[in-house]
Amino acid sequence: MKSQKHPGKIYYYENKGSGEILVETCDVKEVPESMRFVEVNGKRIPVVKVVMLQSGDFKEIIEYGPKEKFLRSTIAASTKK
Repeated sequence: MKSQKHPGKIYYYENKGSGEILVETCDVKEVPESMRFVEVNGKRIPVVKVVMLQSGDFKEIIEYGPKEKFLRSTIAASTKK
């Protein structure tokens, strides 16, 4: 499986409806290997931006590669009752 070289940083943002706010920047060495890349069509694309959107009991985590390329989105629901 081919892999692009990771540029070295992952930027984490929150978006609570008023736009994206940078909350953390991590060196890829601080992040587990499984979170550094996403497989797309047989290629490992580096994750360079992660945005968390929250709406009520739901969170959506959106991962982007270089040049704002959308990689994947994950939705999580709260288990609070």
